[in-house]
Amino acid sequence: MEHERLAGPRMLTFTMLWTLAVSVALFLGFCGPKAFAASPYQACEQTPSTTALPRIVYIYPSTDAAPWKAAITEWNAHYPNSFAEGSFDDATVLVAWTPGRTWVDMPCHGHRATIYVGQDVSIAYWAAHELGHAGFALRDYIPIGYPKDGYINPGRCPGEYDGIMSYCTPRNRWWGADDDQMMRTLL
Repeated sequence: MEHERLAGPRMLTFTMLWTLAVSVALFLGFCGPKAFAASPYQACEQTPSTTALPRIVYIYPSTDAAPWKAAITEWNAHYPNSFAEGSFDDATVLVAWTPGRTWVDMPCHGHRATIYVGQDVSIAYWAAHELGHAGFALRDYIPIGYPKDGYINPGRCPGEYDGIMSYCTPRNRWWGADDDQMMRTLL
């Protein structure tokens, strides 16, 4: 009889503790260390396995290699030893063609990033920008009022940053003082 009277309060206590534990786990999963960038320029935390330089880039044979080789050269001209082309097994960045839109599976949760190259943008113009996402987990800076859907922790422009990762910065102003400041926080 005593056991039956305590069953309700015990079950209520167990349910409350279980709910608390699940809530804490969910909170830490969404808001824990991985949700915050290591640098104010990053969309997410870089994993330790991707911190070595140069970042090795593997370009799938089905993808036009020319814009990517030019982008690697461009990065290295400004920040030596940032990227190098290499084998699939050694790569921390994969470049693959896709029939859809261009997007980057950033290195937020694994050691490799993949750039999916679609037909929606001029990749000769944007390849170096996309390498910034894949190689350093850099975030986009999108215009104020632009929807944030599809972006990871985007910054806003103009105003916060003027450089390669900004949609508000024309190509002839990439690699300026803000980019130098950004790279000093990473390297």
